[in-house]
Amino acid sequence: AQCDTMKDNAKDVCEKQAKGTENVAKAELEQQYKPTAGHAKKVAEEKATATYEVAKEKCDDQSGDAKSACVNQAKADHDKAKADIKAMKG
Repeated sequence: AQCDTMKDNAKDVCEKQAKGTENVAKAELEQQYKPTAGHAKKVAEEKATATYEVAKEKCDDQSGDAKSACVNQAKADHDKAKADIKAMKG
């Protein structure tokens, strides 16, 4: 609802942030309710995905080479986060 007054890409970014926050919160609740290494990993995965989705959406404000570089950086950051998560126990 907080995104309803926004327009264009700002609204898209806001919606990605809201969805990501919701998914992270659900994973965190599951981890609090039933702490396991698997649930901790899920929290990390949801955070990484949310960060990636928002970063990609923010790239839409750019164009050409700058947009390409932005998307590539977002992907590289996400790949690193996934590698770090894979290294977690669970």
